[in-house]
Amino acid sequence: MQTSVTARVAPTIQKIMSDFNNGTNPTVNSDTGEKLVSEISRRTLVEDYDYWDMPIAELFKQKKDGNPGFDFHTVTPDGLLLMFGEAKYVANTTAYNSALNQIGKFIKERKDMMDLFEIHRFMPSQTPLENANNNIKGYIAAFSTNGDTDSNIMSKVTGHKNYNILSLYPLFIAIAVDL
Repeated sequence: MQTSVTARVAPTIQKIMSDFNNGTNPTVNSDTGEKLVSEISRRTLVEDYDYWDMPIAELFKQKKDGNPGFDFHTVTPDGLLLMFGEAKYVANTTAYNSALNQIGKFIKERKDMMDLFEIHRFMPSQTPLENANNNIKGYIAAFSTNGDTDSNIMSKVTGHKNYNILSLYPLFIAIAVDL
């Protein structure tokens, strides 16, 4: 199993290292920015709010870069809800629109259900998977900000066309990351 994990993760790690230029180039491009937003959001939920710890999708999905589904996944602290996270980075602006649009598109395309095949082995139990299959699940919109105020971000998120759709689910979380 270790050999399989290493074979799958190594190309992604190499891509991330290349994107960061081994630390010598501090410029954040869209790929590295999205990975940063994804990992910062995931770690915040895990470390500060006791959500289930799972690796970002880039590390276990087949593609080494730009996975075809949600960027990260977690389970609520009570172990009931599987959360599907989408991260977006856009330089010089707040990327809430991109994140919320992508989540809406992924829901229509059932990308959340497609992700279950690859994430089931990371689950703490069968409960969040069963709940997700019964449409009891949640979503996370993680996005870069550009010095926007909290109230302005909240106003934009709650005024977005997909907010009403996302608020129908048991839990929707918006995470703004200032890079």
